[in-house]
Amino acid sequence: MKYNKILVIDNDWDDIDIFRKAVLAVSPAIRCTFKSDAQLALDYLREKRLVPKAIFLDIEMEKLNGHEFLKLVKEDETISHIPVFILSNHSADTIKSQTIAAGAAGFITKPSTFPELVSILRDVLL
Repeated sequence: MKYNKILVIDNDWDDIDIFRKAVLAVSPAIRCTFKSDAQLALDYLREKRLVPKAIFLDIEMEKLNGHEFLKLVKEDETISHIPVFILSNHSADTIKSQTIAAGAAGFITKPSTFPELVSILRDVLL
């Protein structure tokens, strides 16, 4: 298993619930921590309360958006090694290329069905 501890950052609690269920379907051994605010997640990481193996980040966040969060993570040498996978409802190539150029480990367009999400997460997490 590549990633047995993950941090998921999304301000939509319905999306968080679906993501949680999909991760559980992939493997009950994967520990997930969820944050609905990117700034709180950044503070959490910096306080070393959790050192996840990977971060899944919704790009469209309030206050501190996904682009800004990614930039701050990559500038902080204590957490810059953690792979950040971008989650988005949009599949625009410009957004994908911008986030990959900024250091994202991958870009995941949020699928429309639960089985698709499970399949994507299985490929990424295992």
